[in-house]
Amino acid sequence: MNLKIKLIVILLSLITVKIAVCQRPVINPCSNPDGGERAFFTVRYFLTAPIMADARVQAGVTNETVEQIRPIADANICSMLNQIVSSTPKYANIDGSLEADRTKYYFRTNNFYYIFWNKKPEYDNLPNTGLKKLFIVISADYQSRQDFYF
Repeated sequence: MNLKIKLIVILLSLITVKIAVCQRPVINPCSNPDGGERAFFTVRYFLTAPIMADARVQAGVTNETVEQIRPIADANICSMLNQIVSSTPKYANIDGSLEADRTKYYFRTNNFYYIFWNKKPEYDNLPNTGLKKLFIVISADYQSRQDFYF
C-alpha cells in the first residue's frame, strides 16, 4: 500500500513538472510597448508640423494633442491592429520584410491609433535616412484608416 502511494505521488509530481515546463510563453502582440524617443517624435511631428496640416484634416485628427500621445501596451488593441496589418497586403509586405534595425510601433491618442515602422529604440541616436516611411492612422473604432508617407 505504501509503495502505491509513493508511485502515485511520483507520477503526479512528474505530470506537474511536465505541465510547468511545457507552458508556452505569453507573447505580447505590442512590438514595443515602451515606444522610443524617435517613435514619439514621429507621432508628435504628424500632430504638430505645419506641413502635415492637410494630412491631419484628411485623417480627422485635428483635435488630438501632443499630451495625449502614448505607446499602446494593451494586448487586445495590438491584436486588432495586427489583424489589420496582416490582412492588408501592403502593410503585411512591409511588416514581413523589416530590416534588423527596424520595428513596428503602435501609438495612440484619445481617438486614434498610429502604426508605423521605424528604427528600434536602441538606434534612436543614429540618423534616420532613406525613403519616406508609411504612417497609418486608424480611428479608435477601427472604421476609418488613412495612409501617409513622410
